Amino acid sequence: ESFDALLFGCRAGVEATLSRIAALDLDIRRLPFRPIYAVGSQATEALRGVGITPMIRFSGHCDEALEEHADRLRDQRLLMVTAEGGRPNLARSLEAIGSQVERVAAYRYTHLFPEHPLGHLHGMVMPSSTAASLVLSEYPPEDTPVLVMGPLTSETTRSMGATRVIQAESDTIDSVVERTLTEWSPVSFFTGAE
Repeated sequence: ESFDALLFGCRAGVEATLSRIAALDLDIRRLPFRPIYAVGSQATEALRGVGITPMIRFSGHCDEALEEHADRLRDQRLLMVTAEGGRPNLARSLEAIGSQVERVAAYRYTHLFPEHPLGHLHGMVMPSSTAASLVLSEYPPEDTPVLVMGPLTSETTRSMGATRVIQAESDTIDSVVERTLTEWSPVSFFTGAE
């Protein structure tokens, strides 16, 4: 099947793909040219580290970051390199703006959780809806405050039983860190002060 572009959704996908190309004793510079797109700074940095400059660099995987490039993505057939079962929301967002997305698994995550209870938690941070589904299925949030990155993660977190959901100002890591520090400053964390 033919694709218009190769899209890397994360650093791990770049690294797994480059590792496989090297294991096959191929030279990435001799592979048939396809435009390469990168989602986020880590995927971009990993590609640049081997001399590849992505034609499109998304600042993140949220709808706003994709919308900036909607005209170029519309009607494109994208081969998206991801983890096994990974990035379903990114695929849906790309399809919503008119891209055709085929996901290919380049690696697999194994999720291991401690067998003992975690005890009382002051708060939880969920960077994605996938993380929320995985973590909260093992550790129901009960009355623990849960800080989330964006609206989809907020929705998933609520569906997993969380009642105290706090959404970061924007769908970025910096915003999550800032809100985490605001919600659970060292003073309130150690003294219990609100």
